[in-house]
Amino acid sequence: MLHTLFATSADATQISIVNLDGANEGFNENTVAAPVGGNIGTTLGQQRLIVFQYAARIWASIIDSDVEIKVEAEFDPLTCSSGSAVLGSAGATTVYRDFANAPYSGTWYSIALANSLAGSDLSASADISATFNSEIDNNNNCLNNTNWYYGIDGNKPSNSIDLLSVVMHEIGHGLGFQTFVDITTGEKLGRGQGNDDAFMLRLEDHSTGKTWGQMNNNERLASVTDSADLHWTGAGVTSRVADYSAGIDQGHVRHYAPAVINQGSSVSHFDSALSPNELMEPFITQPKTGPGLAVELMADIGWNIFPSIAPIISTMADVSLQQGSTEQVAFAVGDNDTPLASLTFSFDITDSTIIDQAGLSVSGVGVARTLNITANGNASGTTEITITVSDGINTTNETFQLTVSNASPVVTIESPLNDDDFIITDSISFQATATDLEDGDLSAGIQWLSDIDG
Repeated sequence: MLHTLFATSADATQISIVNLDGANEGFNENTVAAPVGGNIGTTLGQQRLIVFQYAARIWASIIDSDVEIKVEAEFDPLTCSSGSAVLGSAGATTVYRDFANAPYSGTWYSIALANSLAGSDLSASADISATFNSEIDNNNNCLNNTNWYYGIDGNKPSNSIDLLSVVMHEIGHGLGFQTFVDITTGEKLGRGQGNDDAFMLRLEDHSTGKTWGQMNNNERLASVTDSADLHWTGAGVTSRVADYSAGIDQGHVRHYAPAVINQGSSVSHFDSALSPNELMEPFITQPKTGPGLAVELMADIGWNIFPSIAPIISTMADVSLQQGSTEQVAFAVGDNDTPLASLTFSFDITDSTIIDQAGLSVSGVGVARTLNITANGNASGTTEITITVSDGINTTNETFQLTVSNASPVVTIESPLNDDDFIITDSISFQATATDLEDGDLSAGIQWLSDIDG
């Protein structure tokens, strides 16, 4: 079963999530779940899709591509025990070289990056493939009942794993944060001597003074486990070294190269010694709200990065409430290059008789925000509300429907008490608004009592 969700930035980068799950599994799992941390989904499947959509929005706000990026994704039972588990995996589905506008000839590029640089879709298939572990949810035998956290606000509770951080991480690999060198042999991808890839061109081993493109297979293999010496030399990442207190050697950011090869982790991650911690380290120690240093690495391998990154906002649910009442709606915001405290909000309303500007406000700081909605007291109906978040340069918006209903009249029987029989002399009172009177609601209530009285 295929379903697609789209995530676009203000400058039209489009990342689509292609749902490969079947009925009542993975993204289609219909187990009821309460909305959490800005995620409005009411089933496990909906919440999983919303997390993926939000992760896609984050990357779409950063990388500039005129070609749609397709991410095939699914949740399947993967290896899991009480002490360890495979959370998931993702990567580019294929690689291309020597395409139009390729920065280097004879060099492999992940398909999403190749498409962006070429300005056309070089392959009809998906660009990134991702699988995540469905066994982690509600399973005492998996990680001692440690569950996925489906909030998108970065406020995961203990005994949970922040799915948003994991999805952002894996999409990052699919966009090109990986080498295609066989790290168990040092061999480059391709026939004969193979070809360089865009990632390995920026790897250097200071013990030899050579880049990976200059090394032979045996030298690359030795470098895979040279933990102190495997560095990234790209100008973008190197420009940020002053921001880190550890994981920097000889002016460069270290890459993960443990003494024993960790298949799937060695080389294609920043070193775990980096402090502060980064999204693209092999182990996620705390929730992340953006790609961090991976943005500079993406620029180093050839991605065009928006000069000013637009803010993002989570999906908003439709709201229903009664006249004059108030509803609070949790949502999330982000911006990779602007302090979140600097973000401002504005509203467009299609029918201001139902709610006006004074009835809308945003509270909270950081990622987690609350939209406060107070409907007018004398009108009912449906209106569209568009909330726009601005960082002073770029804007992003989200639209939802607000439906306001008449407040129903309340009938209070003041006597008799204790279930005694009602007689004609007993008193009743009505609580009703002027609108109720106009709409005839009160007269209907009186007729109903007359019927009882006979």
